[in-house]
Amino acid sequence: MQVIKKPKLQQPVQLQDRDYRYKLSLYCSPPSLDHINASQIEHMCLILKTISDAKTNISGNNKLEFDEAMRSGLVEFINQSEELYQYKDECSHFLLRLAMCTSDDRDWFIQQEINLLKYRLEQATAAETQSFLQQYSEFGWNPVSTEEFDQYKDSLNYIYNEKKQRQEKTKTAGNINIKSKANLNIKPFGNDTFIKIAFQEVPYLVMRKKVVVQKGVAYILRSDIADVVAETYRSYLQFTLDAVREEKERLKMQFPDIYDFFATLPKCNNPLGNATTKVQGRVGPLEIAPLSKTSFPLCMRVMHDTLVQTGKLKHEGRLQFSTFLKGIGFVYEDAIVYWKQMFSKKVSGADFDKDYSYTFRHTYGLEGKATSYSPYACLKIQQKIPNAIEQVHGCPYMWESDKLQQKLQSLNIDQFVIEDMLVTSKISMNVACGKHFAFLHPKNRTNFTVVNHPNQFYEQSRSHYRYLESLDKVDNNNNNNNNNNDSQQQQ
Repeated sequence: MQVIKKPKLQQPVQLQDRDYRYKLSLYCSPPSLDHINASQIEHMCLILKTISDAKTNISGNNKLEFDEAMRSGLVEFINQSEELYQYKDECSHFLLRLAMCTSDDRDWFIQQEINLLKYRLEQATAAETQSFLQQYSEFGWNPVSTEEFDQYKDSLNYIYNEKKQRQEKTKTAGNINIKSKANLNIKPFGNDTFIKIAFQEVPYLVMRKKVVVQKGVAYILRSDIADVVAETYRSYLQFTLDAVREEKERLKMQFPDIYDFFATLPKCNNPLGNATTKVQGRVGPLEIAPLSKTSFPLCMRVMHDTLVQTGKLKHEGRLQFSTFLKGIGFVYEDAIVYWKQMFSKKVSGADFDKDYSYTFRHTYGLEGKATSYSPYACLKIQQKIPNAIEQVHGCPYMWESDKLQQKLQSLNIDQFVIEDMLVTSKISMNVACGKHFAFLHPKNRTNFTVVNHPNQFYEQSRSHYRYLESLDKVDNNNNNNNNNNDSQQQQ
């Protein structure tokens, strides 16, 4: 009986030494991280969110809808440089292995990786598939020799005809994706129509009578390779995640910067971070200005200051800032008054009602599908890159150093802290934001060093000030008690 051995985890390979001719990969050797930064990796990690959405949002098992959702969703991740795209793809995969090895989302991670691999296999050309099988032959799948084919020809002919009949029915029903049709068609009956693998690796195909088993070896149609590879890959990922988990404490000590980055990743059930934060109480229009100085993260401070100075924000800025304000307790009745007043420098009341009020009603779920918008998380904000001078939305830590430094100096931040923030922003924008929080709250009692949601920044800030207020109350009560005791003693 053929026994499949798990491939050994190899040492990192430099970018220039890798072969990136094919997108198909089982990620057996990690690349060097010298050519990529955390923000790029964070963006690439969203590829699994795209796959998950494509899988859950289709109606039933409609293959055409799924393929179209995958194509449209993945296109934003394709870089003009194919080599760089695949390099980032591999970086994100290996870092997610580290992040997910002990996570509750481990099974989700494995399933999305399998969905991506199956999709790529179905879209690959015959030459790409053949090269892939040869490259990863150590996983146990092997070509069928002419002698073996002649020996089991009658049995192999049975599963060949069964598959051919199923495909004819599929084509007749019109449920086949035209772009992948050539890859799904069965080759002419011959030994290269099949592959072989240890039967214990494909129990699901054995159960569905899609294999011929002889002497512990399963003979399978090449057109079923996606299912074979997917299940073998599932086993391999579980093996590698277990191996990484055993090394986690050592890795944590050796690569602390990577773990700081992991802290910025949102949960898989909400990768774009659109969740609302817990609102502690109602915030009125007159409170916005003072709160912006004490409790707003830099992105929201920039938009508040721009709104005050210019009397206007572009569409993306209005969405980003208005949903943030909504999340801190700004109700619609106050919001519409506030925005109308702020826009009054440039827009008349009638024009505001005509051109802008609908957006704010829509944000609060009062128009359209009655869907109430949630505050943007850092990950989503970082993806909203301004493309015009008047646009100020997005993450300020992505600005050029000179522009960012000028803004930080205008906020009277200590120059030493500014230098630290500028350097950190090149590594992790979320950690740089945490340094801003630390400067604003020097006596903060929590270890809040990585920010992944503006409303999280705000709530941590308000919690800090509530704590200081409680200390003041205790001090005042103690002083009053001491004064009362002194008075009683004097009497």
